[in-house]
Amino acid sequence: MEVGIKKGIGTVLGRIMVTYGAVNISDSLNLLLAAAYWLRKNLALNKNRDTVRKERTAEVFDSGRIRCPRCRWQPSKSSRWACVDYGDPEFYFNGCGTNWNTFETRGQCPGCRHRWQWTSCLQCQRMSRHEDWYANNGIGG
Repeated sequence: MEVGIKKGIGTVLGRIMVTYGAVNISDSLNLLLAAAYWLRKNLALNKNRDTVRKERTAEVFDSGRIRCPRCRWQPSKSSRWACVDYGDPEFYFNGCGTNWNTFETRGQCPGCRHRWQWTSCLQCQRMSRHEDWYANNGIGG
């Protein structure tokens, strides 16, 4: 396990024990097992959701349903954007500098989790609302 996950489990378990009044080892063990089950179940659900979203996003790239609403340019899977402040129209001064394909995450930076509302076209250099790049493709946000 990663340190962050261990720390998170300890914090959650401590809160559960205080909230539900675990007073002995048996109660603590039962709460720990319940917390581990919940964590395992939720991590599996998130992994499945991510896998489905990636598969659907790949289908969208392959079908050409992502395109610049201004010049109709279509990005490829290898196209990259950066999480940095571009100024108008979306001022975001806390960019982390991550480079990634913004359409693989529906505009959310994998580095700092900021969800970009605007995307610049790598072809015409103009900004458009991120959601306007999707041509009725059925990917849920």
